[in-house]
Amino acid sequence: MESLTDKLRGIQRSLQEEPPASRASTDRLSNRFLEQVRAADFGAILDALGVEVGSNGMAICPFHPDNDPSLSVDVDRGLYHCFGCEAGGDLIDFVERHRSLDFVEACRWIASVVGISET
Repeated sequence: MESLTDKLRGIQRSLQEEPPASRASTDRLSNRFLEQVRAADFGAILDALGVEVGSNGMAICPFHPDNDPSLSVDVDRGLYHCFGCEAGGDLIDFVERHRSLDFVEACRWIASVVGISET
């Protein structure tokens, strides 16, 4: 069975590979802005979305019916993985999925929550 660390490493590798089509629209966002968004406090973003993460890094997954915490969140690395529905990715993916936004919209929403200026 694959450990949580292995799953998170796999997610990290996949995020560093060829970006999906939704990430191709980043030409409207500066690299500096994207770096700041990616470095944003995942805990603050989760708080803004109303996702409560326990001291063990587990939460109720908002992406499927869930009674027991199945969502593992690594706030320090900015990654998440759900053992129930297999959703996983970085904080931008989380916001895209949670708020039904595209990549650019999610980046701008994160920036607005944590006070990052796009200019």
